[in-house]
Amino acid sequence: MGRVFGYVRVSTDEQDNSVKNQQDKITEYARKEALDLTHIFVDEDVTAAIPLRNRPAGRVLWDSLDPGDTVVFNRVDRVFRSVCDAADTAKTWQDRGVRCVILDLGIDLATPAGRLFFHQLASFAEFERALIGQRTKETAAYLKKVGRPYGSARPFGWKRVGTGPQSRYEPVPQERELAQRVLTMHLSGQSYREIAWTLMRERVTKPGHSATEQRKKGTWYSVSDVHGLAQAARLGFPIVPRSALLAAAKQAMQTVCSD
Repeated sequence: MGRVFGYVRVSTDEQDNSVKNQQDKITEYARKEALDLTHIFVDEDVTAAIPLRNRPAGRVLWDSLDPGDTVVFNRVDRVFRSVCDAADTAKTWQDRGVRCVILDLGIDLATPAGRLFFHQLASFAEFERALIGQRTKETAAYLKKVGRPYGSARPFGWKRVGTGPQSRYEPVPQERELAQRVLTMHLSGQSYREIAWTLMRERVTKPGHSATEQRKKGTWYSVSDVHGLAQAARLGFPIVPRSALLAAAKQAMQTVCSD
């Protein structure tokens, strides 16, 4: 009998979609089915818009699969928000003899009905992602226009104070000092991954979290966080969404090169 793998993806702090909640459901399924669960792969802070095979843990899972193996995940939208990615993955796994089980609706891609239902759910997930993206852009544009904080992720070097219309951003000196240090380390030749490992070994955590606490989502600085810190320091800690930092940094570099 082949091996059994679980896959978990989280991009928010919603309790129902937490890493532990998804892991517990997969573990319980394996127990009831008397299956030996080999490993549960976890992608944190990763959007489902990225194809499964291009995610850090998703790639390891994909490359680990052999004929006869089984992949278990909780919901379609935890894994796919793209019909093309869902279809390509399902077809490839089927051709390789890999079984796929979706727990929330009891879908087994080994059956024709299961594959049909799977593709329908993937279509709805992609449509939902498109609607969310549209609403997010509209809300962000309005809040930016009226000068209020927006986005679920705070800008690096800032913290949000207050709620609702009274909310505002205040500087975080400790994180700004860290960002300047990260930028210096990167300019000296260290990669962002090397810097992230250094900060983890030093038990450097994000503002508001203690290194002695049980690990929570977002406590440690990820590689992408480290990259964001460096760009924030380079650009003077602008109050912009984190996704805008790379674009702003690229534009700044192009301006410098053209001068």
